[in-house]
Amino acid sequence: MVPHLPKHWTAGILKEEEWVGEFHATPQELLVWCEEEYQDEAVVSLVLNLCDAQQVYEEWWEKIKK
Repeated sequence: MVPHLPKHWTAGILKEEEWVGEFHATPQELLVWCEEEYQDEAVVSLVLNLCDAQQVYEEWWEKIKK
């Protein structure tokens, strides 16, 4: 079993009923990817929203761990 990774996004793409492109990434890694690999404004906006959501989740996770 993979341990919980509250500081990472775990995601993938469902294509024809099969998961492909699975990845684990931190928000910083996703931001670097946007800067270096991808220039589409809609994708950058989505990644920024994901990073914001991840930060809220991480803060919540730290609170319930105590």
